[in-house]
Amino acid sequence: MAADLGSDEHSWAWSVVDAVGPIADRDVRWNGTVAVGITPGRDTAVSRLHSPQPYLILPEHHADTIGEAYARQAATAPRDESPTAAQDRWSALVDATGSMTSQVVRMTGPLPDLTDPQAYPEVAFDDGLGDVWTTPKRLAAVWQESDSAQLMLHDDVPSPSFAYAGTEPNASAVRDVIAEIARQQGREATPADYSVISDELIQLPPDRRWDAVIDSAGAVNGVRSDVSRYQLVETLRRDFLTAVEQGNPGSGTPDSAAARAVRAVAAEPLDARLSAMTRDPALAPVTPGRTPGSDGASVRPQRPGDSAVRRSPRSGHARDGRR
Repeated sequence: MAADLGSDEHSWAWSVVDAVGPIADRDVRWNGTVAVGITPGRDTAVSRLHSPQPYLILPEHHADTIGEAYARQAATAPRDESPTAAQDRWSALVDATGSMTSQVVRMTGPLPDLTDPQAYPEVAFDDGLGDVWTTPKRLAAVWQESDSAQLMLHDDVPSPSFAYAGTEPNASAVRDVIAEIARQQGREATPADYSVISDELIQLPPDRRWDAVIDSAGAVNGVRSDVSRYQLVETLRRDFLTAVEQGNPGSGTPDSAAARAVRAVAAEPLDARLSAMTRDPALAPVTPGRTPGSDGASVRPQRPGDSAVRRSPRSGHARDGRR
């Protein structure tokens, strides 16, 4: 069901759109429609990814949160509320604002270069990117510039927080991808990495983000050279989607499925490759008097300065080559 133009739900969503655009410093590709209470399937999500102007989705529980907040604001008499109840109401409104912010910022990115009816990896990665982009600092800024700031004040709750976890496992999988990029560059990821890298990736077409991940992960040690770039992209796409479908086992650690998907496309560190080379029998130096692959069989080494042609006892030739 689409929210009516001018309804509380539509007005609130519009205020979030108006807030996110300037914060991201990009235009929002929204068609003006807010669909309430729907859960899109995979194919619908792919269609929205390719839409020049997609609609926004307001889940039923978020619509209830927004409706209750506007009703409380319109009440002529204040309602008694315990600190715990107020904190729960704050958390619900933060979650609704974070979810809408994540959707809106994804609409500031470009369309895919290619139309792919099975762009399920791109949808999962796009969803996670929006969640990771919605940092506490950005969410607080969106809150302040949207109607959410009028629906609840900081003073209304004991602990006003703007933490937004996002939708799992997409959000954690993208966080693990960014964390592994940082590790491949020789450091641990910082809050700035999640903020900056998510914003940079959102500005790329969804089907070109895999190349950017591969290049970033291989910035120090290079990328695997034993397979083509096309194969690397397809491997990363497949492994990331598998990680999400399996719930991203090991989430938040270097052994998570999403982190391992990134490691699989990056070359080993140079010192590891050099170490492997020193253990390769084919690259071992030839021992004088031995031939590679001779399994230790010896031949008599030639003495320095002895360049004469020696005659085999059975050759019938003299040392100078004459009979």
